[in-house]
Amino acid sequence: MGAILEKNIEDIIYEHHHTLHERGFIKFSEFKGIMDRQVRLVSGKRIDLLYVGNDDILVLELKKGCVDGEALCQLLTYIKEVRSHDLYDKKGLIGERYSVKGALVGESVSSSVVDAIDFVSGVELEVYIYSYLVDGMHFTMAYKTS
Repeated sequence: MGAILEKNIEDIIYEHHHTLHERGFIKFSEFKGIMDRQVRLVSGKRIDLLYVGNDDILVLELKKGCVDGEALCQLLTYIKEVRSHDLYDKKGLIGERYSVKGALVGESVSSSVVDAIDFVSGVELEVYIYSYLVDGMHFTMAYKTS
């Protein structure tokens, strides 16, 4: 396969999210919910992938290359907007009923992002590094807030 695109990563996670824990990624089956892609927020910004489970919402920001400070800022902006009740479903305000978490996914992660995450409080964040091998995509958790 040639160079992987962000859309390829999105397609793989969207289509196979229930089995990717076998390849080092998030165990979505624990949440028992639904995933949507390119979710438009009231601000007009788009979340790459949004997973809504029983009690949690997971906002995923994907990068084909390095997860950098800009990606972290993007993710935190999305989480803030979801938490500020600007996202609705059939039952009403989402941010009011759920714990909103975030995950960054990229080919690598800059050390400055890991350092910056240490200073972010009140948000549960995870960072995953992907690798695309002969047998498909694999993930390694690079960082998780406690």
